[in-house]
Amino acid sequence: MRLDFTSCDDSEISELGTYLFNRYHSNYESQEEVAQYLATEFYNRLLVGKEDHVFALIRIFRFGPFSTLPLSLREQAGITNPADDYWLALMGTYGDEAQWRHRTLSKGHQVFPARADFTPMLKEAFAQMMLTPGDNLTVEDVQVLLNQEGDRPYRRAFHIENAVGSPHIPVQGEFVLRHGIRSVVGFSGLYTNRAGFMCLGFSSIPINEARFRKALRLAPAVARLLAIYEGRGVIWNV
Repeated sequence: MRLDFTSCDDSEISELGTYLFNRYHSNYESQEEVAQYLATEFYNRLLVGKEDHVFALIRIFRFGPFSTLPLSLREQAGITNPADDYWLALMGTYGDEAQWRHRTLSKGHQVFPARADFTPMLKEAFAQMMLTPGDNLTVEDVQVLLNQEGDRPYRRAFHIENAVGSPHIPVQGEFVLRHGIRSVVGFSGLYTNRAGFMCLGFSSIPINEARFRKALRLAPAVARLLAIYEGRGVIWNV
């Protein structure tokens, strides 16, 4: 199932989410594997016309206590005796550049503190998503995990319509301009253990409010799928 994102309707996006959920809910060994395949699928299946990709880069992060990170990421963080703070760790990534296609190839984004003041984009994302890592689930979060989100807009959502010149994306020359990034969209969710995920898409086309709401039709399926593997307790491949 490959969709022309500029012309498909909301129901087709929802069908794609259902398709991916059914395909991946029991096929893989870890949450990391699922996150990687989701990032790859979103990149390859959401198109402009028949060939061009909507997103130049898709990334899925997990946030949780430092103690839940694999040893390789703990060492990379360079902290030996941390408080039980929350950290963001890259789980799935795919995009135009070869170094964007596996988390271990990422430079500077494999693991970092889940603090709103860490970067301007993270600060804006947390604000729009009404998210503080370690929060309890809300009624809305539980409804999404139970596939009962109804017609309400996805609550924990993030949107920068105009990436060029945005103060929330300070790396303009080397990232936004160099790679033709037009908009940023995202969504996040919490699990019952207070860990959670964040999915971000950096688009090659302008994404206005209508397109943003259409993209959010994928969010419930992603939240439920990642929650299944969180519940199984097998997070990383290592």
